[in-house]
Amino acid sequence: MSFAHLLALAAPMRETNVVGYWGPVDSLHTFCEQKYATHPMFAEFYNSFGSWVYVFASIPGLYATKGMVWQVTCGWWSLFVVGVGSVAFHATMRYQVELLDEIPMLLLIACALQGFHGSHPLTRSLRDRAVLLKGTLVVLGGLTALYLYTRIFGLFVTGFTVGVLAVVYLGVMAKATLKACQFSLRMAVTWIIVARVFWETEVHMCKAMPAVWPLHNLWHIFSCTAAYYMLCFMYYYRVEQLGVEGAYGALPGAGTSLSLPKPAFIPAGWHQDVEAAARNRLTKQDAVPTEGKVKGRGSSSPARPGRSTRSGAAASK
Repeated sequence: MSFAHLLALAAPMRETNVVGYWGPVDSLHTFCEQKYATHPMFAEFYNSFGSWVYVFASIPGLYATKGMVWQVTCGWWSLFVVGVGSVAFHATMRYQVELLDEIPMLLLIACALQGFHGSHPLTRSLRDRAVLLKGTLVVLGGLTALYLYTRIFGLFVTGFTVGVLAVVYLGVMAKATLKACQFSLRMAVTWIIVARVFWETEVHMCKAMPAVWPLHNLWHIFSCTAAYYMLCFMYYYRVEQLGVEGAYGALPGAGTSLSLPKPAFIPAGWHQDVEAAARNRLTKQDAVPTEGKVKGRGSSSPARPGRSTRSGAAASK
């Protein structure tokens, strides 16, 4: 692309009655990049291309968390769908495709909240876990239905913002102690603030300064970075609070070495601290005496999955 072409994209927008390859531009919200100015098949070529960052960020997360509990994997799948939906939305700028971008964004927030399911001090009991899950589903469903009915874009923005604030609040109140958790949460909060600044700048300055159109791709990059680190935080926090069961839902079998997958961009030493904490938790659980245990006799504690109870087998002979 020539420099002159990039300058042309900064010319005042003429969005009224724009019709392109995918039909009329009828999305509830449009962005500063001129429509169909770069390629006849892309309403917003650069914004669509920049949306791939969400897909690329989700793939290593999905690989690292393969086989883990849904509270961990849900967010990574949502991030992947957000990316696919955003690529399609910016390519077409159609209302129906816009929903494939925005509804998964709300689902991503819902999945981030579920990362606290059973691990946060406020969700330890079965009742509190049910409240978190059902409450999230009710709010997500209600907000989505209201948005579809009213088609007020501000409802989506407000709902997304409140959801982000709820995730940040619970994350701060979690008072994580491991450095990997603290680092991930700090990065998530920092980058979502930076991303929102770029979002608001493009929205409010677009008419007066169309040259700010590249700022939306900075929103893509930094909001994706924030989502990535928030999902890393959920993964590490569940391990910190629940041990390896927080990630996999069960204890490792006999002879299995405890090695947790390390997400990219997390310092190796801090990841090793998480593994050490998980191993210490297993050791402490092994060392806890069981009520009714008699010295010199087999332990009455139940065996872990994949572990044999030799004393029990000897007693049965």
